[in-house]
Amino acid sequence: MTTKLLPVLLAAAFLGGCGSPSNNNNNNDTDMGGGGGSGGCSATAACTTAGATRCASAASQETCTAEASGCLEWVASACSASQICGDPGDGTSNKCVTGVPCTCPTGYSCDAQGVCTGGNGAAIGIDVKTVSVAGVVTLNGAAPATLPSCNPNPTASKATVHLVDVARGYSFDLPVPCSTTSFAWSGVIFPGTYKVTVTGDSNYSSLPIDSFVANAQLDVKADAQNVALDVKTAQIGGTLTLNGAAPTTDATCTGNPNAAKATVHLYDATNGYHFDLDVPCSSTTFAWGGVVFPGTYALSVDGDRNYTNVPATAFIANKSLAVTGTVASQAIDVKTVTAAGTLTLNGAVPTATCPASSTAAKATVHLSDAKQGYHFDLPIPCSQTGFAWSGSIYPGTYKVSASDGGNGYSNLPQTAFVANAALQVSANVSNQALDLKTVTVGGTITLNGTAPAATTFCTSNPSATQATVTLTDATNGYLFNVNVPCSSTTLAWTGTVFPGTYNVTVHGQPSYSTLPNDSFLAKDGFAVSANAANVALDVKTATVAGSITLNGTAPTSTPSCGSNPSQIKATVHLTNAKLGYSFDLPVQCSSSSFAFSGEVFPATYVVRVSGGSYSNVPAEPFQANGALAVSSNVSGQALDVKTTSVGGTLTLNGAAPSTTTSCNPNPTASKAHVNFYDATSGYAFNVPVACSSASFAWSGVVYPGTYRISVDGDSGYSNLPSEGFLVTPRLKVQ
Repeated sequence: MTTKLLPVLLAAAFLGGCGSPSNNNNNNDTDMGGGGGSGGCSATAACTTAGATRCASAASQETCTAEASGCLEWVASACSASQICGDPGDGTSNKCVTGVPCTCPTGYSCDAQGVCTGGNGAAIGIDVKTVSVAGVVTLNGAAPATLPSCNPNPTASKATVHLVDVARGYSFDLPVPCSTTSFAWSGVIFPGTYKVTVTGDSNYSSLPIDSFVANAQLDVKADAQNVALDVKTAQIGGTLTLNGAAPTTDATCTGNPNAAKATVHLYDATNGYHFDLDVPCSSTTFAWGGVVFPGTYALSVDGDRNYTNVPATAFIANKSLAVTGTVASQAIDVKTVTAAGTLTLNGAVPTATCPASSTAAKATVHLSDAKQGYHFDLPIPCSQTGFAWSGSIYPGTYKVSASDGGNGYSNLPQTAFVANAALQVSANVSNQALDLKTVTVGGTITLNGTAPAATTFCTSNPSATQATVTLTDATNGYLFNVNVPCSSTTLAWTGTVFPGTYNVTVHGQPSYSTLPNDSFLAKDGFAVSANAANVALDVKTATVAGSITLNGTAPTSTPSCGSNPSQIKATVHLTNAKLGYSFDLPVQCSSSSFAFSGEVFPATYVVRVSGGSYSNVPAEPFQANGALAVSSNVSGQALDVKTTSVGGTLTLNGAAPSTTTSCNPNPTASKAHVNFYDATSGYAFNVPVACSSASFAWSGVVYPGTYRISVDGDSGYSNLPSEGFLVTPRLKVQ
């Protein structure tokens, strides 16, 4: 069995963008939520950890970088010609990794940038190459044991060999069936460089169920028949203490001797190994142990509060424990300290609204150490007089915040206020005074300098929400939604927030406002340190208009378009990723031409055009303009969708592939696909090879671009592998 890795890589390449505030039509004056990133900079460009990486596309990465302003923002950089952006396979984040050498079909040659150029796009000869691999799996140099349950299940898999080529997007799973007494394995794969791992099935063999890296880089260019894969294990163990003494075991443990009262976690980020070794209730000495793979591990431990006083938060006991053989007598000492103090609200004692008999929390102090992953919530119960707080935590540097605890039992805000951004704790700390500060902000909303007109729905529903002002401080994680009711004819808004630096957006509610329901960035880096009134938020719009052509001529509408005037035959998409703007301007079938127009916010946009089933404009969005600057009304925008023909032939290891008899009654079915993907523009085309093509000839239409080309077969209709074979990483189509 095999799976395709390339779609996962491509999906990962475009993850990590920021979203827009939600449009909630409710009657609360101020809603409070969370956020993230770096305040003072654009919220959509912000990031949280310097040096972190992610993929912007398959050909470029973004790195979290400290700018001159002191803000952390994503900065894009292109991968080299020999790289692609994807999962490096070592447990770290997506980044540019060594890719595939430039390989070109006949008639093409590699240029200095590693791109195949110069050939005939209508005659691309593709030869899918396969090789056979085989070998034997051993465990610590000897044959693993086959369990009795394997005997009646000869076709079951007692182990699996996984081969992954990240650069080419290949992933193959080759089973070791119960019928093989020697743990021999074999299969057909594509030439490539593979990370090879082995997993066992505990029902059928003595091999560990975790994936062991048996070969980090297996280069397969031709058939390989004697690939030896030895799974190596090591024994590790020790004892657990809490502040130098034995932890306590709860009485509930007595009746559950096999339950885990604590767990030791080992994680090897390089190889992706993860082992959880339990300390059972039956262990009076808190001894722990188990079998792991050789590697370098981060070691942490957490307890189950039902059975022990070991904290439930994972404590990092060793950041780099090297395991090359048996490791015994590993003493893990969980260290805790006490943090304590008081809470005030704008310098005064908060007011509780819950009875003293309640066991609920009227407030909570949150301590987070992002570097070590520690997080502690210290509640202040209703039964307690005053707002003093205390609790046990681990040594570390903490971001300290406080809120009402989520129950609404005090006049403290529901949003957590950051009272101390970096509290260093190496021993007991007391008298930590946390004062939650709030300020009032307010003003009015206008649309292009004038008050928006009231709608009929709004006039008849004065308590409904007609607009929402959203304030986001990504540095501190603050997010406040201030709703403007229909009763406010001047669109005045006011709300309570924390001091901070905010991005302020405005959006209207459909039917209740003439304001756009997209979020407009009215203020970027709005500093709030005291009460602020008369904050004017002017939502600005501009009209963009033009026409669509296809290869320089007017597109044609399908006959069905005439009888469906309200259907959309083409759409113009305008996006600004940094500001989070996205607008779709439709061209309806009722339009005799392919003219378009619509309102957008002033910004610089990437403009794409897509069609559908009602015109001959391709459905795949075409980038017609990479940077359309809109500062006022823009007209006469000529968007020409350009296409080019591609085609060629397919062979398998130099010979014609075979077509199955299932193809005969299905001449229009696809027995193979030639896939084109342009990482820069995001274009993706799937060109089918029909059952009716006896010679496996193929042809189709794509946009000009530089494409990664792969081929996959349909196992029901041909003998071409159903996995995506990489033909070339970059081929220029003009």
